[in-house]
Amino acid sequence: MFSLLPRRRPRAWLLLPLAGAALAACISPALAEDRADTERAPARLVTGNVIVSPADPAARIVLPEGVRYLGTRRWDLRGIADADLHLFVEQDDDGRAVRGYWIQFEQYLPSAPDARYQPISGGDPVALGRMRFHTRTRYGPGRPVAPPPGSELEKVAELLDASGIEVPAETMSVTFHAVIGEAARKELLIIYFEDLSSAGLTRAGLDAEDGHGPLTDRLQKIAIERAQARISVEPESK
Repeated sequence: MFSLLPRRRPRAWLLLPLAGAALAACISPALAEDRADTERAPARLVTGNVIVSPADPAARIVLPEGVRYLGTRRWDLRGIADADLHLFVEQDDDGRAVRGYWIQFEQYLPSAPDARYQPISGGDPVALGRMRFHTRTRYGPGRPVAPPPGSELEKVAELLDASGIEVPAETMSVTFHAVIGEAARKELLIIYFEDLSSAGLTRAGLDAEDGHGPLTDRLQKIAIERAQARISVEPESK
């Protein structure tokens, strides 16, 4: 049976987008070397706490007022996907990040003609505003550890480092994932993360359950509900 929470947490960093495994399966080393990791202008507009996406999907992603926008990266991910990443945080009175919002639009390039995205879970999708997503919850350390060059983790680490913002030592996250279009060659990832202690949980307690138990259920419920209370995805009028 599929579990939203894997039995073992990834040791590198909990926020690894779920698209990475599919990309890694499709890419060849030669292709990765041939394609430069060139960053480009983003395809979406950010105004305050709102991301406006003109297509794929045509939507407005509304975050809480007062979020701090740390910036964007758009590049060829592993040589086979166009990735458009945006990162926001909410800070406490001391300037530390207490919550974060990682939004990533992605689509396969012609260099991967047979690649298709798959939903990250087999469970029922949940709503963020007027759009529905499959979800997966995680927990772990709050900072990347040696992120692979050219990866999403590297881009997020760059934005965090440039901001100088301190992130929680232990975090929980939930990834909201939607496959866009009938061809299944585009996707939207929205990753919400927060200090794990805010849910009254610890890594040690969750590790002891090994992915099954009341603390794991509490993590899933709290992470999803808090994200739903703070993020809304609305169709964009054309």
